[in-house]
Amino acid sequence: MLFYFENDENWKKAKEELLSWVGTPYKHMGRVKGRGVDCNMFIGQSLVNLGILTDLNYEYYPKDWWEHTDDQIILFYIEKHRKLLKEGFDFYQVNFPNEKLLRGDYLGFAVLNSKGIVNHSGILLDNNTFIHASIGKGVRIDELNDYWLKHLKIVFRLIYKQGV
Repeated sequence: MLFYFENDENWKKAKEELLSWVGTPYKHMGRVKGRGVDCNMFIGQSLVNLGILTDLNYEYYPKDWWEHTDDQIILFYIEKHRKLLKEGFDFYQVNFPNEKLLRGDYLGFAVLNSKGIVNHSGILLDNNTFIHASIGKGVRIDELNDYWLKHLKIVFRLIYKQGV
């Protein structure tokens, strides 16, 4: 198994796709570049646009779902995505903080809640920046500073079998 974004060409295409969303406003459950997207749909639709994910299949979830349930909805959708990945691809759960973060890593944060529910997500761009769809600010690049690292709870990495 190989880390998919280790390949410079794969990363260049992915980074171009991710950056093309910058400035898209936040819209709960939206998935249209330039019109509106939430953090979960941003990652899913980007993977669809890159031809890595075959489709998105999301049921409705309220904007403040983490306040009313203990369900790990973002983790649930990562598992749904796993089934919709193009053949040869998979997600590997990174042993964070023991393993170094790499470009393209899928970051899951527990913010604005004391239950530890992963309720926000983004993609690592480099050692100290990540891209995400933020409520009120839309798709933007932020520094992966102490605040974000404190709330980082889970990391997944896209891998593929050789020859894919």
